[in-house]
Amino acid sequence: MSGELFIDGKWRSGRGVALESTNPATGEVVWRGATATGADVADAVAAARKAFPAWADRPREERIAVLRRYKDILIERTAAYAEALSRETGKALWETKAELASMAGKVDLSIRA
Repeated sequence: MSGELFIDGKWRSGRGVALESTNPATGEVVWRGATATGADVADAVAAARKAFPAWADRPREERIAVLRRYKDILIERTAAYAEALSRETGKALWETKAELASMAGKVDLSIRA
């Protein structure tokens, strides 16, 4: 159980203070990890800025295909993601499933926009 940061294509531990996330309904520890520092955030922003031109230069249809794949993954993994969100937030499973359905639905809205 650890919280990791995905920065510039690699997983790494945060360099900030330790944090423990517990399920508010049960008190069970969901994960432990270190928070991101300002330097971690700066690294993430720099990596995003570095990656953006290549993303922006991809043809529109390729970018749309990536978004549709993201939607497909949300739908395929709804049960697992809903369970994780429920444990993390203490929300009812029906509510986290609805949140995931909303996220998936927003993909098509974003594409149309």
